[in-house]
Amino acid sequence: MIDTKLLRQKLIDMVMRGLLVEQRPEEGNATDLLEQIRAEKAAMIKAGKIKKEKPLPEIKEEEKPFAIPDSWCWVRLGEICSNIRYGTSNKSEKKGTTIVLRMGNIQNGVIDYSDLVYTSDAEDIKTYKLEYGDLLFNRTNSKELVGKTAIYKAEYPAIYAGYLVRVTALIAKSEYLNFTMQSEYYKEWCRRVRSNGVNQSNINAEKLKRLLIPLPPLAEQKRIVAALEACLKLVDTIAKDSADLDKALKFLRQKMLDMAVRGQLVEQRPEEGKATDLLEQIRAEKAALIKIGKIKKEKPLSEIKEEEKPFAIPANWCWVRFSDVLDVRDGTHDTPKYVPTGIPLVTSKNFINGNIIFDTAKFISQEDADLINARSKVDTNDILLAMIGTIGNPVLIDKDRDFCIKNVALFKKVSELLLMKYVFYYLTGEQYMMRRKAVGGVQKFVSLNFLRAYLIPLPPLAEQKRIVAKLEQINALIETMLN
Repeated sequence: MIDTKLLRQKLIDMVMRGLLVEQRPEEGNATDLLEQIRAEKAAMIKAGKIKKEKPLPEIKEEEKPFAIPDSWCWVRLGEICSNIRYGTSNKSEKKGTTIVLRMGNIQNGVIDYSDLVYTSDAEDIKTYKLEYGDLLFNRTNSKELVGKTAIYKAEYPAIYAGYLVRVTALIAKSEYLNFTMQSEYYKEWCRRVRSNGVNQSNINAEKLKRLLIPLPPLAEQKRIVAALEACLKLVDTIAKDSADLDKALKFLRQKMLDMAVRGQLVEQRPEEGKATDLLEQIRAEKAALIKIGKIKKEKPLSEIKEEEKPFAIPANWCWVRFSDVLDVRDGTHDTPKYVPTGIPLVTSKNFINGNIIFDTAKFISQEDADLINARSKVDTNDILLAMIGTIGNPVLIDKDRDFCIKNVALFKKVSELLLMKYVFYYLTGEQYMMRRKAVGGVQKFVSLNFLRAYLIPLPPLAEQKRIVAKLEQINALIETMLN
């Protein structure tokens, strides 16, 4: 079974190094954010809202534990917080109306409200009242549990009996800090700085203030939190529903592909234009290729009706048919004479996990190969798709040898404005629906006309690139889980 605990840890550790979402120049840099935070803290000190504290030591180069993006900066936790202080030390009671959250109420990054005590002490309630977004820190516990954190989201009126970390308004996302404090880097820091007693360990406020935090720009923090929360929900689903590794990985990959083609994996940007304009340019380029005889003119396909569209897509995307944006052909349907050595004749039986296995291919003569290639020559960046039997199994071609194809579909690029890798990912996710729509008895199949008329959602080119980059990043993470 997949180790979902390890998968969660890997995702969180990616966050710490700026690997989960891309960096965007227009979002600025964290050094400017830090100056704003410092100015805000100075204003709060001047207004008497918080106390002035001793300056924290400058961060030395040798202290920085790992590389972070250029637009980020290392900060000490005390620099970006308006308050780090100890909560109530008053004895709680079973009576009262205000919850006293104890260190044992922090479990797995969230607050556990199942075992509660209360207080009616008016002074405690006034002094230690929690606010939405406060980060609660478990200062004393066993060696394994000291340093746990959780965010108070004002579910119930409460005060706290551990360390309260109140971030400044400009840092915005205490959720980002909470995820940071679930990383392996942070856990190692806790192990290194804790003071160990007979039964309990402790991390005091001064050590906590000196903790190094990798700080991204504010907008990136928000995107990190949104992306990580979505990923962790998927991990939780896998943990509950998957019985084995293959099923888990298949589910995760399929879910990511589904989100990608619905415009839910990366955000839309108005400055990247509309796919309808992109479609007109692709059609013009295809018409030019038809005019000079590089590709054949096909029968016009029917206009896409509203009831044909299988799901909603972003407003700046559009639905198109494969034949609108690609040259869709197929290989030979004849069976040439096989020879002991020659040119491989590839069929769908040679497709395994996105690759062509040439070891099992039969050979044909160069003369027969030339006849087939006059109609169905395969080039780098073309996509092959099985049309008969186990329909699908797309292969994105990176050609390193001559070969011919039989009874498989061939998707050929007609414009640089459509990424073939985006098409490949779409076909990878859509092959299961194609199989459901296939016709025939024992040997199911889809026709060339079926594929030419098949719908694909078209995003702007820049968004296609970001979708592909994100999917490749996720796939790389999945491969890491296997190693």
